[in-house]
Amino acid sequence: MTTVQIGDITVAYAEAGSGESDSTPIILVHGLAEDSRSWADTQQELAEFHTFAYDLRGHGSTTPGNGEGSLDVLPRDVGQAAEGNVPADGGVLPV
Repeated sequence: MTTVQIGDITVAYAEAGSGESDSTPIILVHGLAEDSRSWADTQQELAEFHTFAYDLRGHGSTTPGNGEGSLDVLPRDVGQAAEGNVPADGGVLPV
C-alpha cells in the first residue's frame, strides 16, 4: 500500500499493473463498508493496465480525518489522491 497526505487525511491505495500499454489509467473505487482489497482479483485480471484501488475516507488504511465524512467529500478525496498518478490531460477511467 502506498499513502498520500491530503489535507487532514492519509489516503491509502494499491497500485498495480504494468502501465506499459498506452491505455488510460483505471481508478477502482470500492463500495461503502468495503476497502481496496475488494479489487485485488480485478487488479490481477487487469495486469496489462495501470490501476489504482483507493481506500475511501475512514475505510481500510485511509484515515477518517476531522471532516464530516459525507458522500460529497469522497470524490474530491479520490481526485486529489489521483493527482500525479494520471496523465496531465486528466484521462482516467473511474470504475
